[in-house]
Amino acid sequence: MAIETPSKAASTLPILSHWINGRPVEVLPEQTGPIYNPATGQVIGRVPRGGASEVDAAVKAARAAFPAWRDTPLIARSQVFFAYRELVPPSARSCAGSRPSSSPAASRSTSRA
Repeated sequence: MAIETPSKAASTLPILSHWINGRPVEVLPEQTGPIYNPATGQVIGRVPRGGASEVDAAVKAARAAFPAWRDTPLIARSQVFFAYRELVPPSARSCAGSRPSSSPAASRSTSRA
């Protein structure tokens, strides 16, 4: 498997953002790193490289939000996580902890059997 280095098309790749205090945080392309498809080595997106200011902002927001979350009844907090689970596609839930059969690593390990 060859690892692809970002090319001129890197500017068209999706850039994930930090999500702090209920909203996305703008990230400059030069402050990101590549996201690789593990099966092909292709760069499929960019992920932000957070620094001290992002960590400080996230901690401040979490501390401010905690009292309300703590005081929310358990059943309501549980419903948040169940709602999130419904947003995750079934295929993503079933692949946790497994390797896709199309990955080079999986092909090598199954070809020795």
